[in-house]
Amino acid sequence: PTAIVLADENLLLPMIYSLDESIKDFNITMGLSLRNSLLYTLIECIFDLQQNVMEIRTKEGKKIKIPKFGHKSISKILNHPFIRHYEYVVLRDQQEGDSIIQKVIYEIAVNNQVYLSSQELLTIGENHPLFKILFTYWPKNNPKQVIHTFYELIDVLREVYKDYKNAIETEYLYLFYTLLKQFEQTLELQGKNLSLKSLRSFLMELIRKTSIPFSGEPISTLQILGMLETRALDFERVILISANEGILPQAKRQNSLIPYDASISVGLPTHQHQEAVMSYHFYRLLQRA
Repeated sequence: PTAIVLADENLLLPMIYSLDESIKDFNITMGLSLRNSLLYTLIECIFDLQQNVMEIRTKEGKKIKIPKFGHKSISKILNHPFIRHYEYVVLRDQQEGDSIIQKVIYEIAVNNQVYLSSQELLTIGENHPLFKILFTYWPKNNPKQVIHTFYELIDVLREVYKDYKNAIETEYLYLFYTLLKQFEQTLELQGKNLSLKSLRSFLMELIRKTSIPFSGEPISTLQILGMLETRALDFERVILISANEGILPQAKRQNSLIPYDASISVGLPTHQHQEAVMSYHFYRLLQRA
């Protein structure tokens, strides 16, 4: 069998798309991170929209937030690939000519509107359900409202992707839904109202650690693996991709609060141990190939 080994696991999707069409049978033994999906960038855009609202400073020097969204944040969301795909599949069938999304972008540009309130956006957007979901202002310290918004967004986007032959995007939506459910249960157990900033950091951390698991056929002639998955396996042919400086071996990063010298003195593992592990896997992989 042939092994394609990805030193940088972020290259999984480009690698799959660049495989020849004649290759039908291959096995992937790594997950596809939710962090690298378009859904992740849409969630970030929505949080940015809600956090970067209009601010004024009083005579006393205090900052007061006014629930009006900036035009850049609005345009960023309306031009996002997920929303554009919704426009192409759903809105184009319902409306002739320009869709409601294009009309809103045009209105904002023509009237030079810098900040718009939720009500103004809903009026321009003709109270369309998508605009209600995306541009309803989140009250302060209300995690339930945030999670409810994302549930509604998943429902809307699911309608688009269930008939679309893109299994990965549908899987991302399902994965995000299960992640939200777990997060909601955790919040209920804690019984605390989180600020928007804290909620965002917790949710994004969960997303970064979540990946789509692939299930394939372990005896396929072509195996796609990460470096750590190659341990104790032999291949006739090995193709090692992206063995660049700082990736293989990894850059000398110390992912610990304990200083290097202190780790050495008490016998804790350092980046040298990590390099030794990767070195072993590398030479072990090439041994019989």
